[in-house]
Amino acid sequence: MEVIIRPTESDAEGLVARLMAEAIRSKPSIVLGLAAGRTMENVYKQLVEIHRNEGLDFSLIRTFNLDEYIELPPENQNSYRHYMNHHFFDHVNIDPRNAFLPDGMAKDVDAACMQYEQTIREGGGIDLQLLGIGRAGHIGFNEPLSALKSRTRAKALTPLTIEENSSLFEKPEDMPRRAITMGVGAVIGGEGGSGGVIYPAVHSCRDSFSGMALVLEMMAVRKQSIAGILGGIPRYYCAGAKVPCSSMHAVEIIRKLTAKYADANPITTDGLRLDWDDGWVLIRASNTEPIMRVSAEALDQEKADERVAQFAAEIGA
Repeated sequence: MEVIIRPTESDAEGLVARLMAEAIRSKPSIVLGLAAGRTMENVYKQLVEIHRNEGLDFSLIRTFNLDEYIELPPENQNSYRHYMNHHFFDHVNIDPRNAFLPDGMAKDVDAACMQYEQTIREGGGIDLQLLGIGRAGHIGFNEPLSALKSRTRAKALTPLTIEENSSLFEKPEDMPRRAITMGVGAVIGGEGGSGGVIYPAVHSCRDSFSGMALVLEMMAVRKQSIAGILGGIPRYYCAGAKVPCSSMHAVEIIRKLTAKYADANPITTDGLRLDWDDGWVLIRASNTEPIMRVSAEALDQEKADERVAQFAAEIGA
């Protein structure tokens, strides 16, 4: 798991777009997991610019979005289908038949969820997943500590999610109260693909570190050693921005985690500790290889480009 800090929000969004672009070039038929939301708008904008200026080819890719509102027609301007068309699909050469979202208008929602997962499996699984983390810690519409093996399903939206998203509707009371979301198991499991994950947290290093701590907390409920858990899931990348990372931030997050799971979870018996190596914070469990790497300061463009090249090689391998 790795967190890469860039100096500005624009730099962070650009890094995420470049990681995705190079992954597409390395594997032209890549299967992407996509997300909607304010955080993603500039990422998609930059991908469109790379398509126009550098000829990035989307013709062979397939995409699967995380979620969609139930009983909101795709032509409604607040649907995620409309969002994706407006911000991304209509501006690149993707085949519309290969751009999938859950069917929020399905008469049989459960059957539609099963079919969505079947389509993902038939496509070979998600190779690269773009994620955002909500203010309440949700991924898609999975709230923190949702079942780690959960699959695509209908979810009732929480009051905080309704409060945040209803402002986007002309009439807030028209916002749906239910949505279809890919489950945590479908997201982190890779579904047979190579399963890299990028989630841009364009606020501060502290927010980025907290985001990773959230993922750690989710994993800890399996009651396995944290090293074993993280060794069995895809590598996670996060582009943060604005505030350089400091040892105080790292120590604070680790302290809160260990306090939460004291005497109750193997996360504490693993002996999480911090090391520092050439500008990176290394978080280890016992004597294992680092389970997380966090850039201790904002990476300059040259180092960021090196990480992009390495990531593309891993996806294309």
